[in-house]
Amino acid sequence: MCNAMCSWMQSRIGVLDRTQRTPIRCKNGHIACSSCCTKMKKCHSCLCPIGPSRCLALENVIESIKVPCPFARNGCRERVGYTQRNLHKQACLYSPCCCPISECAFAGSLKQLSHHFRIRHGDRAIFFMYNVPFMISTGRSEPFQVLLAEDGVLFLLLNNSGAPVGNAVTITLIGPDTLKGAFSYRLIARSTESSIQIESCVTNTKRWDGVFPSKDFLLIPQDFCGMQGVLCLDICVRNKRK
Repeated sequence: MCNAMCSWMQSRIGVLDRTQRTPIRCKNGHIACSSCCTKMKKCHSCLCPIGPSRCLALENVIESIKVPCPFARNGCRERVGYTQRNLHKQACLYSPCCCPISECAFAGSLKQLSHHFRIRHGDRAIFFMYNVPFMISTGRSEPFQVLLAEDGVLFLLLNNSGAPVGNAVTITLIGPDTLKGAFSYRLIARSTESSIQIESCVTNTKRWDGVFPSKDFLLIPQDFCGMQGVLCLDICVRNKRK
């Protein structure tokens, strides 16, 4: 058995990250992980050539192992199959989501982030209800506005003022991948004489690092800001889960 597999057998779950590779065996039954096999042409035990013979028994053992969610300290109580661990991490409702305020280092579950923002930054949020249109005004150079939904989901109205001919505005949310595609929005920009709009799905991110989306945005001409440099926007966020 190769070193990675030996370490796994010795410490059981402690170093399972090294066994997320298909176990391979030689014709005499000696086992190595697929990663080690790419570095060796012969079996480390009997020097027989290593072929593409998978060890299904050991694969089944690995697949049967249940491990705690890595975000258990945030409240997740699920135990997941080891081979599904990374998929669960991406979708887990308790995966860390970061506060969008640049001077704040808070990170926590979706529920924890919502509570944190209400307590620490509540004066910087615009509260709204799903499926109910509302209007906001924002400065032409204001990079984002926080929109806090009735159920605590935190949305960001992103405003890229560096667009060549105006402002590129879109809406995203801070949350796990399970919320991907769960919301849509309609965004209307108005001037004294005309209006433009976009309807799109809300994208998600766990951390907004100041990078603006490169697609699915409303490009608002500069003259929509008026003399005071203010954008007037009508917004409606739809919850597809309801």
